[in-house]
Amino acid sequence: GAYVNNYLLAKMNNEKSFLGNRFETYKLNETDFKAKYNDLKNSSLELMNSSEGLDEAFKALEEKDLHYYYLARLNEYENYRRYVTKDDTFNISEDFLNDLDNLDYTNEKDFEFSQNYKGLVNSHYKGLADKLAKNDSIDNDIAFLKTFGSIESEAIKNGLLFDFANNSMSYSKDIDAFYSSYANNSSNSENNLVVKEKYDKLMALAQGRPSPKFFDYVNYKGGTTSLDDLKGKYVYVDVWATWCGPCKREIPYLKEVENKYHDKNIEFVSVSIDKAADSDKWKNMIEDKELGGMQLFADNDWNSKFVKDYQIQGIPRFILIDAEGNIVNANAPRPSDPKLVDLFTELNI
Repeated sequence: GAYVNNYLLAKMNNEKSFLGNRFETYKLNETDFKAKYNDLKNSSLELMNSSEGLDEAFKALEEKDLHYYYLARLNEYENYRRYVTKDDTFNISEDFLNDLDNLDYTNEKDFEFSQNYKGLVNSHYKGLADKLAKNDSIDNDIAFLKTFGSIESEAIKNGLLFDFANNSMSYSKDIDAFYSSYANNSSNSENNLVVKEKYDKLMALAQGRPSPKFFDYVNYKGGTTSLDDLKGKYVYVDVWATWCGPCKREIPYLKEVENKYHDKNIEFVSVSIDKAADSDKWKNMIEDKELGGMQLFADNDWNSKFVKDYQIQGIPRFILIDAEGNIVNANAPRPSDPKLVDLFTELNI
């Protein structure tokens, strides 16, 4: 494998040199963006063809994957440009994705070997699912499962269903309906065992169940705090990190909600899952952003038992616990979501 590994390392270094900060490329206009990634594809092809020891079978697959990489970057351009420019109104031109017009989304071999192709297939069917959700007025996650379940290829269907269930079930508003839809569509027994185990763990986080606990988390104001210390009040937990962009975007909204409910029977607790080496960054951000509420530092970042018990795979994550320490909502609305205030009103907080 030395020849292949040497080529892959050289390709990675070439890409870094060619692009610089990849996120900056999404600020380019459409023409320049396409040209940049087309030039990178050609540069990688030249590198591959000049690398010694690569057999023809590998080169044939690699050439296809380099093209899929190019298409995948085009496919994500609109969303990434909106993110890096903070312009949610940006839309790509009608013909920008013409290169994808003739793409075959049923190629099982390419689905297995190319993560870039797999991402393109996933994006294609999620686009169809979004339309189904809108037309039939159903939740997006159920629409995704139905759409994936209709795919003729068993390998592609099961692959997409498993990835989606594994990454998204914990965010579903109705985990029972989610799991039922998954189980009715998936035909891969190994995948099904994994998802069933995840489902069983998530059911332990159902409304009314005792909340998983944290113990002796470092408190920014001094000492340590455990979840049991907060009994007697509702607890709205924000799991976040200083490096997390979506987490930081919620800060102004969280401040508004905290101010509105500062004298109510609720405690706002922010739990950082930054690494221990970044505790100073955590403290500095609390000071710089003038963060309110109770600021705590988890004991083992992503590996903290509280994080694992809540099946947290992405942040920010918000959790609402009642005054007795029982779960109200293991995936509560974000501060920016008006449904959060509706929930507080419903609970007479």
